[in-house]
Amino acid sequence: MIMEEVRHLYMPDGKVNPEIADRKIIIWGCGDRGKGLLKHFSDIGGEIECFCDTNYDGLGGSFCGKQVIAPESLAEYIGRNIVVTFTFWPQILHYIPSDKDVCMYANYPYWTNSGDRCVLCGSTRTVSCEARFVEFLDDRMFNMNPPVTRWVHCEDCEFSFSSYRPDDEEMSRFYMDYRGEGYNRQRMKYEPDYSDEAMFGEESIRYRRSLTSNFIGSAIGSAGSYRNVLDYGGDKGQFIPELFEDTSRYVYDISGKETVSGVKRLESLEEAASHDWDIIMNCCTLEHVSYPDEILDTIVSMMGRDTLFYLELPCECYGMNVSVHEHINEFTHQTLKTIGDRFSLEILEIGDIGTFGIAALYRKR
Repeated sequence: MIMEEVRHLYMPDGKVNPEIADRKIIIWGCGDRGKGLLKHFSDIGGEIECFCDTNYDGLGGSFCGKQVIAPESLAEYIGRNIVVTFTFWPQILHYIPSDKDVCMYANYPYWTNSGDRCVLCGSTRTVSCEARFVEFLDDRMFNMNPPVTRWVHCEDCEFSFSSYRPDDEEMSRFYMDYRGEGYNRQRMKYEPDYSDEAMFGEESIRYRRSLTSNFIGSAIGSAGSYRNVLDYGGDKGQFIPELFEDTSRYVYDISGKETVSGVKRLESLEEAASHDWDIIMNCCTLEHVSYPDEILDTIVSMMGRDTLFYLELPCECYGMNVSVHEHINEFTHQTLKTIGDRFSLEILEIGDIGTFGIAALYRKR
């Protein structure tokens, strides 16, 4: 299934799309949102047949009294409406069978023609919708004086972004002591359920490293011939996968945090540029920055003829009522292809990272 075939879960007035009740319903996502949709669909007379999930502990069992099936089982269901509960829904399009008369519904904006210039590719074939920054950013980034913004989507490269681009001072204010004690306390004031440990604890980091290792490993095989690896914007170097445990590992990051064991911190861009890199990584940073092309320019300038560049990003889609958080940019597979074209990079591998992200491995053409 392609993105253009996905239907709106909610109507412009915020009510659930009544067309969903026309067929039996499969809810993708065992969680609070899936549980909440049970009531919505009951109110419009919809019949819930089962839940679908990729990593639910009860896979093969039940959730809220309904069977839980694996995505691979969807091919057995003909003429159903599949409702996706989470923002990463573009990640699962390839699971939706195109020959089973299936309709997919997701929560995404109603667009109007925009004409804004795309921050990444420069196209003016853009659409937009109303948006606002979340209260946490209002407070931390904007000192309770938030600017007006819209959510813009480029129809050429499929890059989506906040029309308001925070300046250096606003960015510095937000990322000072990022995920430190003060940051967490301020964030939990507005988001009581926020858990830094759940998102960035050792178990989560280990899982992400394994996904990265599998992706890169499938493209290059053994890492034995690679002398060094740089994680650009890699915090403490904790995301460099075990694939490179016998390789010289470096990190460049403005945070200045103490690195994990075995990783050396580079203190300046000049020092980073002085190396002859075999592999450069950039994982989940470009969604945060106002001008991602500037970082890409810097990374590409440090690449040699045979340097590999691994780029990893979350793949999200904001819902109908766009509340912009720290991720002021969204990327798709098409965006990764556009990056390759724009920076004269050959794509060696492109695909998904679990159910949360997308990645590409490049080298210079």
